[in-house]
Amino acid sequence: LAATTSAAFHTAMSSSAHQSAMMASSTALNSATTTQSVIISTTAASEASSTAAVAAAVASTSSHHQQVVTSTSMINHAATTSMQLHSSITSTSALHGATAAAVNSL
Repeated sequence: LAATTSAAFHTAMSSSAHQSAMMASSTALNSATTTQSVIISTTAASEASSTAAVAAAVASTSSHHQQVVTSTSMINHAATTSMQLHSSITSTSALHGATAAAVNSL
């Protein structure tokens, strides 16, 4: 029985159907491996591209933030200058009034 089973197994393993099945299986495995490599490569490229895009967005946002800070500073400076100018005009007006009163008293 063992010899018969062994012979049958050997015959089945060496049959063209079995060999074709093994070749098909090997081809499918190679194709799957190639596809997996392509997916890994594409994913890595996509991740690199996404990382670069995020870095660019962060840099742009940082630049925009700096522009806002600078603009805010300029607006604050303009407001301070305006208040100083208003104060100066008020002082000048008061001085003018006092000068006119002094001239009139002469």
